[in-house]
Amino acid sequence: SVRIRPPRRALSTSAVEINERGDILAGHVRFAYAAQVVCGSDQAVAYDAIALPLLSSLKQGFSSTLLAYGQTGSGKTHTMFGPAGALTEASLNEVSEGACPTDWGILPRAVLMLLQSSEGTQAMHASAIEIYQNDAYDLLDNRRPLQ
Repeated sequence: SVRIRPPRRALSTSAVEINERGDILAGHVRFAYAAQVVCGSDQAVAYDAIALPLLSSLKQGFSSTLLAYGQTGSGKTHTMFGPAGALTEASLNEVSEGACPTDWGILPRAVLMLLQSSEGTQAMHASAIEIYQNDAYDLLDNRRPLQ
């Protein structure tokens, strides 16, 4: 699946377009994807399109990898974690009431789903790694540099 960040300003246009078949058009180049393309910033729609198929495979015993790739400012962190300030103690209160906070990105939603449905699970392992200018950082440990 592919998620495209909306233009930053309401009046600006996007550098990419999506045709009626769901292909991505960047200039005169066409990119086709087997899965669907998600436009805009609705975290629930992105989660359903991108993460649910992976989690279904994971529950069947397969390993899964979710990769966010793109240039700086393209929306990778927003897609994976949500906007700045979305992962707070106050947002955990919504979870205790049975609701997933609307701003949460794919990773916290996936972890919540796995924890809520982990009956009989022996162990889980997850990593969140950022690669920036050929250096790797552990995003689950305050961006600690990795060797």
